[in-house]
Amino acid sequence: MFIKISMAGSPNKKCAVVIIHDGLTMEGTMRMNKPYLSNKPRPTFLTLISARLSRCCYVWLLVFLCGWANAIWAVNMPCASPVKRDDGWLVTVELVESVEPVEPFKSAESSDLPAPARASLAGFDQTKLCEVLRGVATSDMNFHSVIVERHGKLVAELYKQGKDESIYTLIPSVTKFDNSTKHDVRSISKSVVSLLWGIAQAQGKTPPLSTPVVDLLPELRDLKGDGREAITIAHLLTMSSGLDWNEPSTYKKDNDEFGLYWRSSQARYVFNRPMAAVAGAVYNYNGGGTAVLAQILADRVGMTLPEYARKFLLEPLGITDWEWKNDFRGRPLAFAGLRMRPRDIARIGRMVLGEAGSGAAGIARPPIQPGVWHGKQIVPAAWLADSTRAQIVMENEPGWSYGYQWWVGKLPAESLTPTASKSVALEGDTSKPSAAKPAVDWFGGFGNGGQRLFMMPALDIVVVITAGQYGKPEIGPQSYQLLKKIVATARE
Repeated sequence: MFIKISMAGSPNKKCAVVIIHDGLTMEGTMRMNKPYLSNKPRPTFLTLISARLSRCCYVWLLVFLCGWANAIWAVNMPCASPVKRDDGWLVTVELVESVEPVEPFKSAESSDLPAPARASLAGFDQTKLCEVLRGVATSDMNFHSVIVERHGKLVAELYKQGKDESIYTLIPSVTKFDNSTKHDVRSISKSVVSLLWGIAQAQGKTPPLSTPVVDLLPELRDLKGDGREAITIAHLLTMSSGLDWNEPSTYKKDNDEFGLYWRSSQARYVFNRPMAAVAGAVYNYNGGGTAVLAQILADRVGMTLPEYARKFLLEPLGITDWEWKNDFRGRPLAFAGLRMRPRDIARIGRMVLGEAGSGAAGIARPPIQPGVWHGKQIVPAAWLADSTRAQIVMENEPGWSYGYQWWVGKLPAESLTPTASKSVALEGDTSKPSAAKPAVDWFGGFGNGGQRLFMMPALDIVVVITAGQYGKPEIGPQSYQLLKKIVATARE
């Protein structure tokens, strides 16, 4: 909450009060005592003090009432209830009569079952999950959405108003996000390229991952030598080409990614540089490698990247509201240009994890087949197994690894226990996990600004986070802390 109080000078003696909370603005003015006229007796010292105290009381009474109203609103606000839409998503609404609601709020747009009850059915501590989400809703952090999905059903869905910007926007603007608003996913686009490569490989349209890249593109033939001839497709997928490439998460003039937007030959721009390490030896983030992969993929399948994505990935998933931004030369930005609704990002995550079983309460759920959506194999399970496991250690991210355009890590057990809850607390969030939990493996797609798609196979959970902190690395730890808090509320 932001409160601004200003006192106007003579002659009107007005007090202006502006209160801003969660994107809502309330303004008001109060006329103070009229100025004293020259023919009236001059006020005494006590009269002046009394008048000033009276003014302060009016102002602080208003502030107190607003703060009290805010506290009531924070406790009773809807708990990020998923909205039922005609888009194929299910929400957890079964067994209504068997669940005793523990809090009195409901969402008019969702089912009649209170959000805590839905969370309980999905295997979460209903109260604690709501507290975590309320902490996000009432915080000043520029998160735009949080979606929690489990066993093929949406459990929670939160949207906020906040500053946002597209790839080509110079000045951020305030956007009110909801379940129909598309959002930049930035480098989650790279993970989507990996999915497309896996689909094309199953169709027999891609060369083996051990193929040297310079042998696939004629424009690179003269660049053989100095170790570049050893760079394979697998090295581009794992960002271990060894090429001298600088791509920090901040917007700096020496960021090599910028050249990908306008160079006539992206492949030559990426490869025409010295080797900083032997191919395959060191992880180094490189969006240029994704651009080269996309070029090879498009050549082999005979379609543009967006066309191929639409036909073999997005439409089979029921995703129709999306776009893929182009660079200055009209080429799709394979490394950062995809935009879609957070619900559809979660749809990709569910497909990657696999079709959720329908086991009844107390009965073990059947095995999940990765890459399946509504009974159809979209991406080969073998490809997903390889691409979402650790292929190379990320030395700059201790404990993390990288797969084929996917990030891979583990939530340590101590971060999910009561003793560690304070280290991952969000503003306004007082929840604490109730019991010690084992470490949780995850993999995910990461995008600049706080875009995250986390998947946890052992818990069968998908978490989507979108935000607007582009070029600000601090959003990374904040997003990761939020993931920890959400996972800590899972009961099983």
